[in-house]
Amino acid sequence: PQIPMVRGIMLPSPFLYDEPVLVVDECRPTRDALRAQLRNWSGAVAFQAADARAAIQMLTAKNKSARLRPTVVFISAEMATMSGVVATKKLRKWEQLRGVGQNKSMLIVGVLPRATAGGNLGGGNGGSSSGSSGGG
Repeated sequence: PQIPMVRGIMLPSPFLYDEPVLVVDECRPTRDALRAQLRNWSGAVAFQAADARAAIQMLTAKNKSARLRPTVVFISAEMATMSGVVATKKLRKWEQLRGVGQNKSMLIVGVLPRATAGGNLGGGNGGSSSGSSGGG
């Protein structure tokens, strides 16, 4: 397969070139940073949702033409309104009820919770959020 290039620069990961992806996180700077990285590193077309409920609405819209079908969903594991784990379970159940086969289901990647001031991931000593960590 031909490796995609943008402005004469070979993209490091052709996997997502021109593919729709969805970034879900309640923290706008985190969403913006991840979208920029995806666009710059792999040429992905990155959409965003401010929380898990908004993502579910985008992905399960009753009007099929309005429904977003990304190749990959990057979703924060911990969010105040609904965790990424709960949202993933709801999306998988929705796919199952509609007979979406495993080969046509979305790839959902959980993003690790932001590190707290104490250096722990997720919970810990109640420190403030700082930065974000990616994971698989």
